[in-house]
Amino acid sequence: MRPWTLFAALGLLGCDDPLAHPQDIDRLRVLGARVSVNGDASRASPAPGDLVSLEWLVADPDPAPAVGWAFAACPSQARSRGTPECVGPVFAQASAPAPSAALPRFDFTAADAERILVRGVVCRDGVITSLTDSCAGERESVLFELRVGDDNANPTLGDAELWLDDAPWPAPSDLGAAACAPGDLPAASGAKLDVRVVLAGSDRDPIEDPKGLAPPFEPLFVSQFSTLGHFARPLSVIEGSSEELELGVDWRAPDDAVGQRARFYFVVRDGRGGVDWSARTACLVP
Repeated sequence: MRPWTLFAALGLLGCDDPLAHPQDIDRLRVLGARVSVNGDASRASPAPGDLVSLEWLVADPDPAPAVGWAFAACPSQARSRGTPECVGPVFAQASAPAPSAALPRFDFTAADAERILVRGVVCRDGVITSLTDSCAGERESVLFELRVGDDNANPTLGDAELWLDDAPWPAPSDLGAAACAPGDLPAASGAKLDVRVVLAGSDRDPIEDPKGLAPPFEPLFVSQFSTLGHFARPLSVIEGSSEELELGVDWRAPDDAVGQRARFYFVVRDGRGGVDWSARTACLVP
């Protein structure tokens, strides 16, 4: 069993294998969790009594892995360091009735607490009903902490511009297709390509600081992942004091994957629990 993977202020704070590249999708991975409140995808922080939907981004070398899952929510205690822990009993829990290719989604009513900790297990090709169940396939254990009563909006990648070299990079019509599909941008085998992400000013909330010591905006953290090839780094950062909202990172295409389809995942976090993601594809050509 792998150790817990924690999603919080800076996203992925734990790692499984210190020798592995976190930007490579070479096994079942849980890449992020996105909060929506009462059907409002823009709200990242519920109020007590709000209905919360917590959706988890799962990626795998297989474009549509069937996974089972189980999640449980409890009140959590604010802390500046260390792994969060429950400070009260579990008040909501759920599990998938059968393995599914749909993204895991945990619905619950927010407790009257400062923070809520969600613990979960995602299991490939298996049914689990609790966090302690064994799993015949690959298993990922995750933690996510969300703030209650905070005025925080999710950033969004839906209106972001993505570019592969000099070509606009549209979202695929069918991310689950295993083979190259019409609309996939070509990527030459072994080539080093420039990937650019251009965010909007509305993606980050302003910071209210009467003393003027804090930057004017919250920072944004963009993680990038691929099922084939290799990104030069796993994380890009837009500082709160920066006026530049464009990020660039190199991606190296594999040498021996001609005819295969690469999938890319981009996850943006705002540092206070706001999250969004988007996916792209490319077809490896000679």
